Amino acid sequence: MDQDGVCDDADDCVGEFDECDVCNGPGAVYDCGCDDSLVCWDDSEVCDLNDCPIEPHFVLDIDETGESTLFIFQDSITNLDVDDQIGLFDLNGVVDSNGNTGEVLVGTGFWEGSQLEITAITSVDLSQFGGPILPGAVLGHPMSLKVWDNSDQIEFDVTYDIAVGSGEFNGLFTAISEVYLCDIPDGDCDCNGNTFDDCGVCNGPGAVYECGCSDLDDGTCDCDVYVLDECGVCGGSGIDADQDGICDDVDDCVGEYDDCEICNGPGAQQCWDGSDICGLTNCPPYFDVQIEETGESTLFIFQDSITSLGVGDHLGLYDLNGIIDSDGNSGEILVGSGIWAGSQLSIVAISSIDLSEFGGPILPGANSGTSMVLKVWKADESIEYTVDYDILNGSGAFDGLFSVVNEIYLCEIPAGACDCEGNVFDECGVCQGDNSSCTVVLSFGNVIGTSMEILVDTPIDIDDFEFTIDNSLVVFSGSSGGFSADYGYSVSIVNQTISGTGGTIPSGSSGVLVNLAYQCDYSPIPTGISDDISISSSSGNVIAVFDGVLVNVGALGCTDSEACNYDPFAEEDDGTCVYIQEGECDCDGNVDADLDGICDSEDDCVGEYDDCGLCNGPGSSECWDGSTVCDLSDCPYVPYFPLIIEETGESTLFIFQDSISNIDVNDQIGLFDLNGLLDSDGNTGEVLVGEGIWLGTQLEIAAISSVDLSLFGGPVLPGSVSG
Repeated sequence: MDQDGVCDDADDCVGEFDECDVCNGPGAVYDCGCDDSLVCWDDSEVCDLNDCPIEPHFVLDIDETGESTLFIFQDSITNLDVDDQIGLFDLNGVVDSNGNTGEVLVGTGFWEGSQLEITAITSVDLSQFGGPILPGAVLGHPMSLKVWDNSDQIEFDVTYDIAVGSGEFNGLFTAISEVYLCDIPDGDCDCNGNTFDDCGVCNGPGAVYECGCSDLDDGTCDCDVYVLDECGVCGGSGIDADQDGICDDVDDCVGEYDDCEICNGPGAQQCWDGSDICGLTNCPPYFDVQIEETGESTLFIFQDSITSLGVGDHLGLYDLNGIIDSDGNSGEILVGSGIWAGSQLSIVAISSIDLSEFGGPILPGANSGTSMVLKVWKADESIEYTVDYDILNGSGAFDGLFSVVNEIYLCEIPAGACDCEGNVFDECGVCQGDNSSCTVVLSFGNVIGTSMEILVDTPIDIDDFEFTIDNSLVVFSGSSGGFSADYGYSVSIVNQTISGTGGTIPSGSSGVLVNLAYQCDYSPIPTGISDDISISSSSGNVIAVFDGVLVNVGALGCTDSEACNYDPFAEEDDGTCVYIQEGECDCDGNVDADLDGICDSEDDCVGEYDDCGLCNGPGSSECWDGSTVCDLSDCPYVPYFPLIIEETGESTLFIFQDSISNIDVNDQIGLFDLNGLLDSDGNTGEVLVGEGIWLGTQLEIAAISSVDLSLFGGPVLPGSVSG
């Protein structure tokens, strides 16, 4: 009848099989196609029981309280398998609304091989306000972790490693980097008996890298994180100022050599005879000694203190009545010469010898006892001078000994003068001086009703001193401090005369010589130091003077009756008044920090009350809508970023730490995916996936992740796209 070529009495189906292989059946008309759906343990319906959700071993049976601690299980965990269940317990938490305590499950989740975040419920006790007790973990208690091994159907009490946080229920978060399904033996790092290597890595390879536990950082040249300097030295601080490719600290010449092979030298220079030479001190001598050595001589030392000579100047030593030949004739003769190089120069002057009375020769040279005449050829002027000179040691005569010359004058110094310009020595022995180099000045320093400072300013070392205060009404009672104490003087006082012996005050000192204690109840009168000041010095002459500035000495003190140290007997104010200082409330130094006229020890509030009635409180805060509150948590919450998508069960946690400084209280934070899923049709674009209000403390925002179940006939749920 069905025209399929098979007689009906032998035909398995007189008609046709539907897509479910049922003869003349209705086809795939059920939820699962050819069959009706199957019911899972949780009453959900599936087409294949293998698609049922895993039946949890740990069942959370307490409600959210609004308070929690986040535990993050990182993807570094190796000891869990997919579908293992994690249970977070407080072994002494609040178990019911009566406040009873014991072991309570406060959070659970299934491990899927990637980072897992479990929010542990924290208990809340509002009973003291007439409210409920909500079960959960107790703040400060440690989190106890259990794992249900789904493949072996075994429950484990486990230990864990903490990467960040305390592992306690504290309202913040803890990141867990590893879980151990065993009791790890002492010294081991995991359940397999492995240990930490030298780099602190469990079962690691050890210090096998170039720098031990790591390779070189990019851009560095050694394991101490040094870099190459401009000279190519690792960790060096070398400089190549002349850019010749050689570091300055090993460069023979930082600069360039001149044509005389001198680093940064002047090059060849012209001598007095017109020849060019490297270094004027290498010129042929202008004063050329023509006589031979006799074995007798006088040494002349020209010190480097000489200021009138330049490098390359020539010196000639003459005897104007010396022996000029072997016949004994006399006249001007050059007996020594040298070239000035800027440093001490020693010239040996040849002395004559007359052996004729013994039948021997007469050898030319200087006559003993005659004065040395000095001539100078100035290289920069090409002029010869006959000069005067100062002698520091010796006689300046040819005497077989030595003379030290410390200055040369290219002129004839007038009688009584000290230099070529006709200047004379001052009382301190300084040419063209003004006496300041040996003038010691005494003066008054701070003078009050009970003491006076004597000041000294000295350019030279001073030894003993004596001076007199020209006020007979002053009665001195002692001395202290100053240079006198610093340099070990013995100070004595007789009437108004003060003497100091046994010490030495170094040159250049300026300050308090001595502090004198005194009493004088008479009306203040102008007082000075008498002219007969006596000061000695091993350095030479001393000019001792008083600077002439008089001070009032007498009944001095604080004359202000408002001061803490008011002296009713003082006739003149000496500037010593002491007052109650800002921040203090009396003369004893007690403090009034807030300047409200009340000593802090008696003040209810050291500071001020804010408009919320708190001492030194922050005051009221302004909410987003312009209203003010004393607690920002009391602000009405109307977000700028309205979150319009629903939770999908998948999320990413973003934690904004309290170290953030660039946003203000009541600022709103919006988390966007610029190419997320916008709607159930799978369209993409910018989508807001999380938001929160910043209150100045740590803020946690869970960003909603999209879920696409369209492949299984399910919905597309908007949110951010993974990655």
